[in-house]
Amino acid sequence: KGRDFAAKDSFGFAVVVRGPPDHEVAAIGAFSDDDLGLNSGSAYVFRCNGKRQWVFEQKLTASDGIAQDQFGLAVAIHSSPTLEYVLIGAPMADSGLILNTGAAYLFTNALPGTPSWSQTVKFQAADSRTQDQFGTAVSVTEFVAIVGNYLDDAIGLNSGSAYLFRNN
Repeated sequence: KGRDFAAKDSFGFAVVVRGPPDHEVAAIGAFSDDDLGLNSGSAYVFRCNGKRQWVFEQKLTASDGIAQDQFGLAVAIHSSPTLEYVLIGAPMADSGLILNTGAAYLFTNALPGTPSWSQTVKFQAADSRTQDQFGTAVSVTEFVAIVGNYLDDAIGLNSGSAYLFRNN
């Protein structure tokens, strides 16, 4: 378990594990965590220590997180020997005065095995509208991040879309 769980945090709604056997890294979302306001959300990173024991590594929150963002509703990991990424969706995040457009946050760990995760990118849809909920689903590799925007109206009411971001 993490360090500061509380009732109604929704810890475990989204989970992902990646990495080589006995050295995996896990991210677990808690989209109702209240550290940055009611239901602002968070995600917890754990690592297998090689002895089949999971050790808490770091708690992640959005640098601009506020109440109701639901950061941690979706989580994804890419793990390699030299670099790790965690991508976390916050589908209720606002974009300026546009409410609940959503966002996804990329955290990078350049020293796998140490708790040195830092937020490096905030993704948002260029054409976001109220209630699109960008960040409801996320996936990441070393070179690509994909973020679902399931209520996007691009080709009809709530037709949905997915955005692909490339790492140059």
